Amino acid sequence: MLAKDYEKDLDEVKTGNGYQNDLIATTNDRLKKTVLQLRYLGDSISTDLGSLEDSIDSLERTIFKLDQKNEKLQRTFLWITLIGVIISLSQIVQVIDIFRRGIGK
Repeated sequence: MLAKDYEKDLDEVKTGNGYQNDLIATTNDRLKKTVLQLRYLGDSISTDLGSLEDSIDSLERTIFKLDQKNEKLQRTFLWITLIGVIISLSQIVQVIDIFRRGIGK
């Protein structure tokens, strides 16, 4: 809505019983409109918060699943590394033997 559309919602209330009573009636009218708007916003916010909670729950489940997959991947790399180290260590004996006999003899 445009600002001029809101201005008609804030018209002064005329009671015909003097300036003070007009001011009181206008204040009461604006307080009533404020309370109604706050109730509407409260309902809207609670709906948004419910949606936000669902999104957070979904994000937590996704993080948990990714954590499990990451753990499996780390174990796989650990085993590959250990196998590589074992294979490398088994070659040390042959390397020492080659150096002892001399290269190319």
